[in-house]
Amino acid sequence: MRYRRFGAFDYITMVTILGIIISVIFITSSGSQEPVKRNKRLTPHEKRVKRSADLLALTSTVESAKDVCQLPGLSDILVPRVAGTEENKKVRDYLVSRIKSLGWEAELDTFTQKALQPTSDTLAEWKMADVTFSNVIGYSNRDAPKQVVITAHFDSKLYAKRDDGKEFLAAVDSAVPVAMILNIMDNLKEMLERKEDLERGIVIVFFDGEEAFRDWTSTDSVYGSRHLANKWKDEDFYSKMELFMLLDLIGGPSPTFSSSFKETEWVFNQFIKIEKELTDSGLMTYPENSTPHFYFKKPTRVWGIEDDHKPFENNGYRNIVHIIPVPFPPQWHDITDDAEHLDCDVIHNLQKVIQLWLAEYFQLHKIINM
Repeated sequence: MRYRRFGAFDYITMVTILGIIISVIFITSSGSQEPVKRNKRLTPHEKRVKRSADLLALTSTVESAKDVCQLPGLSDILVPRVAGTEENKKVRDYLVSRIKSLGWEAELDTFTQKALQPTSDTLAEWKMADVTFSNVIGYSNRDAPKQVVITAHFDSKLYAKRDDGKEFLAAVDSAVPVAMILNIMDNLKEMLERKEDLERGIVIVFFDGEEAFRDWTSTDSVYGSRHLANKWKDEDFYSKMELFMLLDLIGGPSPTFSSSFKETEWVFNQFIKIEKELTDSGLMTYPENSTPHFYFKKPTRVWGIEDDHKPFENNGYRNIVHIIPVPFPPQWHDITDDAEHLDCDVIHNLQKVIQLWLAEYFQLHKIINM
């Protein structure tokens, strides 16, 4: 390697030229770029104000004056809808229309199998007969590699006809959870569309045939979830499922919920924090002059409740969030499970908690601050 010696003139000339080049580069880059913007550090008060605005936006809801508890769609679901009946099919078709109105893909998981069926209105005698069931499924982004599955059952229990003509409407069991899920998706629809998260989607499932026709047994119950659990296992859909959330028996007074799976205890811990934050922010509604009743409790308890999550659990899936009150509401499997006996404040409070949890899980707070 050789080194060249520069003379005095060469050295001065070189430095001058380099200085000119550097100046031109600096001027050009300064003129073509906007000044660097530094994020303003918020004061504690400003952070609280911003968080309050976020909470208000993320828990906002559309209400319907014509519907029970102003919950859109509840009146359309709150009818007798026993699996295999024409009334059940009408509700099923309504659920499909609501899913399509979200701009989501709707699918019917339809199958026929033998089940006990009454031979008279008194339910005194029974026989085995073919019954057709249809689970209603909605996909926000079917091709996403990660899916959050949110479910409830839409059928109602079969009862003998009464002399007074009253019919069993199954409001908490589970017309309210179905309407809540649809309303949450309506409320978050625009933010989810703007999120454009191709990595994670939402699947909503409304199971058919959860209720036993006669007496609850392993073969006379959860018809729809047993079918879908096996179908998804065969399709390896479990590998996509981040969470399986099941809502049931919601709408009674003063409910208490706790986790029944260690694997998803963290979700209930977040529910507890969200509920307290919404209460402290004045966004929850309680009877006047009453102490707030907190719904979500620690610790995790293994209740052993048979419900639509069981077929998935039996197939080895454990990331289950079972939102069901213990003890069960007083109107469970009673003729009083109707609109008149619903606690509308409980319904709207719980919807806010679940909606905010879902919004934060999908990081939708970043959308409203764009």
